[in-house]
Amino acid sequence: MTVALNYEVNHIRKHYTTRTGLKLLRLQAGMVHWTANPGADADDHRKYFNDTLPAQNDRAKREGREDDIRYASANIFVDRYKALELIPVGEVCFQGNDGGTRALKIPALKATAPYYEYGNANLLCVSIEQCVERDGTIHPDTIARTALVIKKLQREHPQLRDTKNRWVRHFDVTGKNCPAPMVSNPRKWDELLRLVDSKVVSSPVAAAKIVKSEKDSADGKLERGEVGPNVKLLNNMLHTLEYTRKTDELFDQYTEAALKAFQKDYGLKQDAIYTSEVGRVMIKAIQSKGSLQPSKVPDKSTDMYRLAKIIDTGNKSMIESLLRDGYKILEVPK
Repeated sequence: MTVALNYEVNHIRKHYTTRTGLKLLRLQAGMVHWTANPGADADDHRKYFNDTLPAQNDRAKREGREDDIRYASANIFVDRYKALELIPVGEVCFQGNDGGTRALKIPALKATAPYYEYGNANLLCVSIEQCVERDGTIHPDTIARTALVIKKLQREHPQLRDTKNRWVRHFDVTGKNCPAPMVSNPRKWDELLRLVDSKVVSSPVAAAKIVKSEKDSADGKLERGEVGPNVKLLNNMLHTLEYTRKTDELFDQYTEAALKAFQKDYGLKQDAIYTSEVGRVMIKAIQSKGSLQPSKVPDKSTDMYRLAKIIDTGNKSMIESLLRDGYKILEVPK
């Protein structure tokens, strides 16, 4: 299956234990990790590093528990659906200096700075965290997307293009068992590097567009294999209704499964094809959640898409447009 990059940027707020805002001395290498947090996706980790961990650390500091303060972060989190940048690539993260200089296994990553003494690899590396499935594995789509993220960074930073010498596991840097599946089975690490250097995965979105059907613009239908903004908005609708965590532009087997589940729950034909009829039922379902109350039920798929976009982003101009069409907004996600 083709995997799209689906790269999003949503930076966390600055905090002295997660995102300091300090700059790298130079971008010299990339370090790959796993989160070791089964079932948590990229958005879950953003919430943790933006809200939960800073709050825990602030509480520990107020209570004089300095030893309980945890310094941790990473630039990019990758799950089976998307890649999410939490910290700009040129900023320091607390990712791979456990044990300090004594534990450092790669002399070339030894470094210090006046603003971060003996920061070592944290001063020189961009970090990628691979999210973990509930069963403790890294999903193949997550691994493939990690390869695409690395390729993106290599395009933007030529010094990272020597894949075998510029990309390392956390294990290679300090000896930590991370990413564990790629430590216990080094062939999985070799496979990731092979994917990075493979021309086959160089343009997954373009490859997916080859199978894109044109009929959605004619009759409002969407089905597996299609790619584009309409599919993204359908995924947003299913996400709002908690049938999927996908918000990308690809109608793949996960969108298909989510749509079938929705159709089953609402007594519709379980063919995994989006139609205007399905859209009307979706709007009513979202309406019942209290996110949006339309004064009329739209019968055009484009209206469903606009609703999905509003619910997903709270876009002000689109809200104003919908209000002109007679909708009454009760609650807009922040």
